[in-house]
Amino acid sequence: MTGFTSRSIENYIQDQTTAVVDYFVCRDLFDLEISENTVLEAYIVNVVDASSVVAGTYLCIQEGQRALQVKVLSINVNEITIDTPLDYAFTTSATIKNRSPELNVNGSSTPVIGSLKPIIGVKWDITRIFLNIVCSSEPDDSKFGDLASLTKGIVLRKKDGDHRTIFNVKNNGEFAQRCVVTEYTSKSGGGAFGVRAIRAFSGQDNNGVSVRLNGNAGDELQIIIQDDLSTLNSFRIVAQGHIVEE
Repeated sequence: MTGFTSRSIENYIQDQTTAVVDYFVCRDLFDLEISENTVLEAYIVNVVDASSVVAGTYLCIQEGQRALQVKVLSINVNEITIDTPLDYAFTTSATIKNRSPELNVNGSSTPVIGSLKPIIGVKWDITRIFLNIVCSSEPDDSKFGDLASLTKGIVLRKKDGDHRTIFNVKNNGEFAQRCVVTEYTSKSGGGAFGVRAIRAFSGQDNNGVSVRLNGNAGDELQIIIQDDLSTLNSFRIVAQGHIVEE
């Protein structure tokens, strides 16, 4: 064929340079209020009323583009000691909640929702999630962790004014159908068994899209627990991605 010249086109993929999003999907316990501006690098957060806060739960703090999840180590009246130095001097205007990353709860009578959401003025693109189950006996594809296959299953969805279901999983075998990586961990040294799964959204070999959470629209990434998971040792989900800058 004449009149045409063949040439190759090089494609370059450039990483994002915005801040990382790497947070647990958590259950809400209590809303809190910071009573004194926090100090950068400190391990103390003072709140108006810490009477309901329990060691081992988490503080989830957001202000502007900054967000932090930290584990509660101890409470002295209204002074909360955390496990990680504060990477930002959060003020009394910050949004702060007491939350739990543990999703091994009984949702058989009333569904329990774990969620992750940015505050107003912030957008997050979630690119993948990590699911981790710890159990006492050996799991297999017919079980959820080491429990019998669930009746209703866990539901992963995006809530954005509308509701968009991503998947419903009732057993470990279905994790393998919905996730890019699924593995069992063997008990060793007197420890426990485990199930690990990774669901990736972005990338052309996956869904090819990120799950965008827009704080202005009240978007949430949600996990709905509809069965009794309380005998699992642990069930946690981490969502990863990045802040959107426009």
